[in-house]
Amino acid sequence: MSNVKNTLLRVQLQCNDVFSLFAGAAAVVTSAGGHGFDAHLRGPSFLIEPPSRVEFSNSSGAWLDCTASGSPPPNIDWSTADGHPVNDVPTVRRVLRNGTLVLLPFPAAAYRQDVHSAAYRCVASNSVGRVLSRDVQVRAEISIARPTGRKLSKSSKFSNRRCEEMKVCQCNGVKEEEAEEEKEEEEEEEEEE
Repeated sequence: MSNVKNTLLRVQLQCNDVFSLFAGAAAVVTSAGGHGFDAHLRGPSFLIEPPSRVEFSNSSGAWLDCTASGSPPPNIDWSTADGHPVNDVPTVRRVLRNGTLVLLPFPAAAYRQDVHSAAYRCVASNSVGRVLSRDVQVRAEISIARPTGRKLSKSSKFSNRRCEEMKVCQCNGVKEEEAEEEKEEEEEEEEEE
């Protein structure tokens, strides 16, 4: 019986030594860096996550805000849905240092499908980890500048050039009926003269 007691006592001491060893190692990690490993390092988490869908006018542009917290503070970047990094495109798209993705106002002729009808993701990362936002589907709606009360001369007709402009706009979100209505209005104005 005393043999069993000695064995149990030894096992208990060995377990206590192992726990002391781990506690000592944790204390070394804590004091070595000047801050606690588990208490101060934290992977990123979103404070503001962008919405899943953003529709905007080409005349207004759009802002996609994204902020995250963590320790150390995370970097905020943007990527396309397939993982490619998003960079500035002069006069079209900007990535601000605060993590905001800005789609700048643009004329209808400067529409770019890869920028204005695309999916983006916010990426927050630090030395502990990385977190991705949901896909953000952006879609620009193109505004057509319509003539305001301007009379057309008899020589002015609904030109092929104007038809081509309307086709471009139809592809970018203008309904075909709207283009037909505008064409009919211009033809009626010509007939009145």
